[in-house]
Amino acid sequence: MSMIQLCGLLLVFFGEKVFRILGFGQVPSWYGSVQKNGMQLAIFVYLLLPNIISKYMVTGAFEIILDGETIFSKLETGRLPQFDDLVPPLVNAGLTQATQ
Repeated sequence: MSMIQLCGLLLVFFGEKVFRILGFGQVPSWYGSVQKNGMQLAIFVYLLLPNIISKYMVTGAFEIILDGETIFSKLETGRLPQFDDLVPPLVNAGLTQATQ
């Protein structure tokens, strides 16, 4: 079970207690619809969400985007980035090297 699933199920079944533990004075207003549709949401989180997430994981996508511009794409290159793939675009964007 992924962390997303676990958090979703905790929210569905123990939401009010979770919000109190997190220090919320009141339960957020959107939580009312979660309570009304709790069973449907639990089914979605437990059964359907993993299928959606797995489709993104199977692609092997690894994209690095800065200010809307793709710096590196594993889907385009077929490999993970190396130092020279990342540093020049980041320096051009204004990143400076830390001095020791």
